[in-house]
Amino acid sequence: MLGELGNRIADMGAQGVAVFFVISGYSVASSYVASNSYWDYINKRLWRIAPLYFFWIGVATLTGLTAIYWQSQFNTTINTYNIFMHLAFLSFLDYKIANSVLGVEWSIPIEVFWYFLIPFWMSLIQTRKQMVVSILGSIFFYIMLIKFSRLLPLPSIDAELVVKWSPFPYAMSFCLGIVVFRLRNLNINFSKWGDFTLVTVTLTTGLFVMYANLKFGYLFFSLITFVIILFGSRKAFLYRCIFTNKIVVYLGTISYGIYLCHLSLLAIFARFNLISNDGSWRTFMVLSICAILVSSLTYFLVELPFQKLGKVFYILTSSSTRPYV
Repeated sequence: MLGELGNRIADMGAQGVAVFFVISGYSVASSYVASNSYWDYINKRLWRIAPLYFFWIGVATLTGLTAIYWQSQFNTTINTYNIFMHLAFLSFLDYKIANSVLGVEWSIPIEVFWYFLIPFWMSLIQTRKQMVVSILGSIFFYIMLIKFSRLLPLPSIDAELVVKWSPFPYAMSFCLGIVVFRLRNLNINFSKWGDFTLVTVTLTTGLFVMYANLKFGYLFFSLITFVIILFGSRKAFLYRCIFTNKIVVYLGTISYGIYLCHLSLLAIFARFNLISNDGSWRTFMVLSICAILVSSLTYFLVELPFQKLGKVFYILTSSSTRPYV
């Protein structure tokens, strides 16, 4: 309906992972600093991410609602090896199975990979000079990785996915998340520029989507997210209206569930011919409503109970060691 602009907007949707990983870097850094120890921190992170991930891996496998497209693309099956690699958060080591169950799960083992390294990385990013060097270094590393993928002795699509579905390109996003966490803890009043920054970012993003080379999308949206977090404040009117209203906060709370379940729901609809997979607004709205309802259920029935269980598990296994700050 929107022609070329619509296609460009749709292509930008794939850059949502850039936004997610910067936010994750920030929230994980905050979580570590607020924890009593490295074990307290890693225990909390794993109990937050693993139960729902395991739940949907199980549902998709048992019902046959797995990602047939990627299985066909790489001639793979859902076997013991595949499931083990997924449950061990090691599927990023084999790009042929990395996205073969849910069709979206490739990013989860990458996030877990960085969970273990972020506390060590934070010890190297403390001064302003270290922040600048880390950002520039991670951007350079990202660019070099993208160029490196062209040298791999694989078909171009495979070579691209070997890099894309590995943890290493996303060092840049997690680095930006750590740095913005450090900056927000300095005695600098960024909030006074909040609304101006949000308007500027919105206009810049619009121009980028309309006119810029989309191959720079990941870098652009990572940096834009960095800026939004840096200047974000409840004191800024637009920030408060957009990011802290109850609907947005609730959707953010259940967003992990929405991410994991939406393709499985689409597969159910397709299997029983409930809606047409035509990309229409009607399909989008029905899928969105169902994903919100299902994710609400799994949040209260899976996520919250297991997070409470994780607290009990920590009490039973905790130590007082805190080797990194």
